[in-house]
Amino acid sequence: MVQLAVCVLQTTQILGKQPKFDRNRRRAQSSLLQPKTLYRSPPATDKSMEIQTKDYSIEYDRATQTITCCGSFRLSQMEEYAPIVELLNAVTDSSPNTITLDLRKLEFLNSSGINIVSKFVIKVRQQKNIQIAVKGSKLIPWQGKSLKNLQRLMPSLHLELE
Repeated sequence: MVQLAVCVLQTTQILGKQPKFDRNRRRAQSSLLQPKTLYRSPPATDKSMEIQTKDYSIEYDRATQTITCCGSFRLSQMEEYAPIVELLNAVTDSSPNTITLDLRKLEFLNSSGINIVSKFVIKVRQQKNIQIAVKGSKLIPWQGKSLKNLQRLMPSLHLELE
């Protein structure tokens, strides 16, 4: 924790920002001390890409060309979805033949998250050489309702609800 505080102080000095301190608690209130997303950007030779937080995880396995989402996407602002968008764009830009989007373990997806998934499907549709399959669960209420709408965006999308 001390290393993190020193690192943040060095970073804020470089950026010219001063963190605010609570005199009673002596804790920094800067948002820089409270990272919400732990993002690992893999080297190009890595077999997978992943993002893990306490609330959700998303992983792309290049061997199976599968993006697996787990947990709950309850992010409040579109900016918080940036690492997820970056991963999805990297997958699309790598031009695999097929992409499988496995959402069976994604318990919740708010409207911003649905927007991100929809934009991803549109980007895949624009590639024209990529097929996409979406796996969902009938046991999770939002999936039965919302995932069918993805087929409207891309009629060739293969939807599997288990």
